[in-house]
Amino acid sequence: MKLKDFSDQYAMMRIAELNVMANMYGWRNINVNIESRLVSYAKMVDFKPIRMDIYYTTMTITVSLEHPKKGKTQLHRRNVTDEELEKLFQNPRTHTGKGYYKKKQYPVSNRKDKT
Repeated sequence: MKLKDFSDQYAMMRIAELNVMANMYGWRNINVNIESRLVSYAKMVDFKPIRMDIYYTTMTITVSLEHPKKGKTQLHRRNVTDEELEKLFQNPRTHTGKGYYKKKQYPVSNRKDKT
């Protein structure tokens, strides 16, 4: 068996496992990219779409949603375990202690000088 065949088999098994977990909590698969090792899911909550992107080899998760005060946001989490992922499928706003987000950077010309 070639290494590529093994990695493709692993990818298919892992995606199938993730699909089962996602479906248990009402998420639907919207994208699979084997080359990027990415699988994406979507769900409507309170009439607003939420998207979850899972890089299944590194278990880096990105949740994109509408925050009540901050507007559209993305929260990234690294090295998520299957137990933590299941909690995120239940409630994508769950705090895991592994999250970070990037603030939008504005051009210098839009900033007010405080001098």
